[in-house]
Amino acid sequence: MINRLRTSVASQQNWFFAIAAISMTPLIQALLTTTLDGYVTYPQALIRVLSLVTILTDTLIVGMAMKLGFLRYIRVEVSVGAKITFAGLFTVALLSVFAHEGQVLFSLFITLRFFLQLAALFSLIHILASSHAFDANRYFTVMASGAVFYVAYLVLVIAMIPEPATFQWSGGLPSATSVRHIGNYLAILLLAAVGLFLLLNDRRRWIALGVIFVVTVFLAWTGSRAAFLGLTLALAVAIYVVRGTVSASRISILSVTCFAAMLATILLPVPDSSFGIMRMISASGARQHSDISSGRTVVWKHTIDEIAAAPIIGHGAGRFLGNMDAKYRYDLDNPHNFVLQFAYDWGIAGLAIALLLLMLGGVKMFILPIVSPLATFCAVSGLMLMLSIGMLEGMFYHPLKMLLASALVAPAFALARQQQTPAPAFC
Repeated sequence: MINRLRTSVASQQNWFFAIAAISMTPLIQALLTTTLDGYVTYPQALIRVLSLVTILTDTLIVGMAMKLGFLRYIRVEVSVGAKITFAGLFTVALLSVFAHEGQVLFSLFITLRFFLQLAALFSLIHILASSHAFDANRYFTVMASGAVFYVAYLVLVIAMIPEPATFQWSGGLPSATSVRHIGNYLAILLLAAVGLFLLLNDRRRWIALGVIFVVTVFLAWTGSRAAFLGLTLALAVAIYVVRGTVSASRISILSVTCFAAMLATILLPVPDSSFGIMRMISASGARQHSDISSGRTVVWKHTIDEIAAAPIIGHGAGRFLGNMDAKYRYDLDNPHNFVLQFAYDWGIAGLAIALLLLMLGGVKMFILPIVSPLATFCAVSGLMLMLSIGMLEGMFYHPLKMLLASALVAPAFALARQQQTPAPAFC
């Protein structure tokens, strides 16, 4: 009885520890990769490129779920069809690793890292569903707080840089191999604050509005066009889904706040031409680029050519950079399009299974009962953000982006599972 009671108490606390760990992962990675001269050391490069902090967080989440009977849930509750589908994708992914020579160990590492991300998503859902003390409002408040701490630390680092004129700005800022990744991290975290403002009725909504302003200012300062395009689509779809619970006045206030934040960004100094809202405007014009894709269409064309060379099971995850650099001199670790990424890595077979899983997950999300409008809003916006930005960036290649998006998606599934499944004793 005492052991069962201890398990019950732990299950009530695990959800908070889980979201706190996830929300602080960008900050922890930034702390470990800070450099004030713009030159990243070899250990810092490993932390960034291999996403070691995110892997540790994923492992923590999976371990917590295991203690709450995650394996038994998979064995008893998950359908045979779902197990076969995931096993099929894993099999194709492994075959693609060993079907080609060169970079085998790295390809295997990237493959296992991707499936660890999937395990972390389902583990997080299990952790949340196992606790009837789960509070969606508090959960997303913690997530929005993570954005504030992350931005505050980055601003502090920027203020401490001794030689701004010689600093390697695009790749020298901590936590990401490119400032665009920072923009994507913030876009995902920003959705939690937006949901809190639109759907809470206590004073926390005004705090959330302040968070939205601050994060939007910094997001615009990073110059990430894809993040803003993705946010626009994600918010439009999510607001439509929960339209009966969101007032027009809140939407108007949100729009004015975001517009004011973008105007405020114009007043901020930018370190070089790759930063700032003016960069986004100029980069969208034909005067700077022959196409507004910033060269992505050329990369996509070459990627399609390479997919044709290994159409069935692909080249193996993690080989894009080495192969494309050798042939086309690309310094890219993915084709900046998740459909082409899956096809290049796993061929048509893996792409078909991956898209099937995404489609089934998306359909299920839209037909879930709306137990919490906030959870539904964040889940829909999180998925739409990943899909929309994923057409232009490597959202499904970089683990931290997947982890943060998983944190947005998980509560809606967990709350629906609580409604459908009788609660075990002491949970």
